[in-house]
Amino acid sequence: MRIQILAIFLLIIPVSGCNLSGDNSLEPVAKAPLVPDSVVFSVKEGDFILRQGGGAFSEKIIEFMGEQRHFSHVGMVGVINGKLRVIHSVSEEMSGRDGVQTQSLRAFANDVADSNYCIVRPKMTKEEIRQMMDLAQLYLKERRTFDYDYNTDDSSQLYCIELAYFTYGTVMGKDRFDIKQCADGIYIPLFSTFFKPDFFETIYCLKNN
Repeated sequence: MRIQILAIFLLIIPVSGCNLSGDNSLEPVAKAPLVPDSVVFSVKEGDFILRQGGGAFSEKIIEFMGEQRHFSHVGMVGVINGKLRVIHSVSEEMSGRDGVQTQSLRAFANDVADSNYCIVRPKMTKEEIRQMMDLAQLYLKERRTFDYDYNTDDSSQLYCIELAYFTYGTVMGKDRFDIKQCADGIYIPLFSTFFKPDFFETIYCLKNN
């Protein structure tokens, strides 16, 4: 059933391109210049990292979303076993692993196309960040699976930006997210949310938009 749902979304609204490697399984697009180590490892717990993955579906996601800044995936920085890693959600059909998982900072930064890579820092207190990260760690521990229904009504399953919606949004308010209606009853949070200066500080962008 979920494969059928995924196929429909790939044909109609390919937001399921949020995944671990290349954001899709089609031919890759040109990769961006390497993000410097000084930037990759300058992040703090609670930061969000946005990227355009190096694949053709990422371009379709961007085209469909119609946003000024071109991103197809987002992850959040958390401390796992004493090390900073990216917590994100990806689909099994695309990446070989399903749902909420972690990836190294460098690996996440290596899969970038068209220089679309940004680090943003939420304007939150230490206690608010702790609450947000407690939720992220819970979803990771419970291995929440990928949300093939793209249902933002609950957090039982999570796609990439939905992870941010139910961590940051639960603590600071889901009404802070810009939303796009993708289909009847399906509403997708937009990446533009992370560039609202009242709520986030842009720490670094590989390309100035």
